[in-house]
Amino acid sequence: MFLNLQPLGCLPFVKAIKPENANPCVEEVTSITKLHNEALPKALKKLKSELKGLKYSIADLYTFLGERIDNPSKYG
Repeated sequence: MFLNLQPLGCLPFVKAIKPENANPCVEEVTSITKLHNEALPKALKKLKSELKGLKYSIADLYTFLGERIDNPSKYG
């Protein structure tokens, strides 16, 4: 199982690095994270074609944690 990246631009330590950022997340970091998450399935598909018998799944950590960041009261 492979995990895609969580919304790194929304993590407190990342936001602390750019205190001038007025948004809830640091967009530069979020953009790079999204690019990585788009490339991951493509890279794994290519790897699967090279490694016969390779089986994998991708856990969507970005959506899982993003939902909790965006709606904290919904999750306690």
